[in-house]
Amino acid sequence: MLQLRYGASAGICVASCLEWLSHMKVATFNVNGVKGRLPRLLEWLRETRPDIACLQEVKTGDGTFPHEPIRAAGYQAVWHGQPRHHGVAVLARHETPVEIRRGLPGDDSDGQARYLEAQACGLRIASVYMPNGNLTPGAALDVGAARICTPGYAESARDVSDAEKSKVYARYHVRWVPYRHEVDHLISLELGGSNAIRNLWPEPYAGRWGARTKDALENRLHALVCAGELSLGAAQRQEATSWVAAYLRYVGRAPDVSGGSGPSEGGYYASRYPSASTIYCADDPAWRSLSPAYLVHFDTLARARARFPGYRLHQPC
Repeated sequence: MLQLRYGASAGICVASCLEWLSHMKVATFNVNGVKGRLPRLLEWLRETRPDIACLQEVKTGDGTFPHEPIRAAGYQAVWHGQPRHHGVAVLARHETPVEIRRGLPGDDSDGQARYLEAQACGLRIASVYMPNGNLTPGAALDVGAARICTPGYAESARDVSDAEKSKVYARYHVRWVPYRHEVDHLISLELGGSNAIRNLWPEPYAGRWGARTKDALENRLHALVCAGELSLGAAQRQEATSWVAAYLRYVGRAPDVSGGSGPSEGGYYASRYPSASTIYCADDPAWRSLSPAYLVHFDTLARARARFPGYRLHQPC
């Protein structure tokens, strides 16, 4: 990985074929609006003369990307645009980049222009615009293991208003789409996480490392803490530092893209709402009528029944 930074936000430009890196200059520039800052971009290209440049936050649609002035400056381009938010591009000085894919791998429903992969100058390049991880460092309440292991604790602690959720989406420049994201707690409520905005982030449902996968980790860490096999502080730190690494350590191998395994390929769903009483297979469309605010995913039916012992299975998978 070769990473250069320009501006306040970091972009990432990833190149395979490492043998080329000693002969080429690959740079990345968070342009923060390519149309409004086009003169500065062209000046930067003249000054630095990268062979390949990755742009982030172009903030314009595909039809309005200023490719002609960029071509006049000696660069060919491919781009993945989005009006007002996000948007990425790959520029090459010696040839026209060939687009390989747009959108995050493993998530064909990805509607945000944050990822563009292209072939240029013998290299495979990915221009990626990543959210600022400093927005959600994680925060925990001053509670102990005995408190969080009390049945019903997490639901009693949940207190995130719709107005607060809107602020979370706005901070990350993510547009809320039903059943695409949820406002999640980085340190989960089951582990004493806080409802403060610094512990909240818009987590996608889709993909290998989506919200349902994190739910499985939260259930596992909660069980370990309550069994006395892991301290609450250690569980909180690992979840805040890298919940993916914690998943691989405590749950097992990476899930498949569907997010589950077993008789129901996509796992099982249930609602935490007080009057709920049903478990649904992932291929049962009935679970989609449940409120996302109370929805819980399990990778196996056994774990779903252990969490909700009085629930019944809606229909065979």
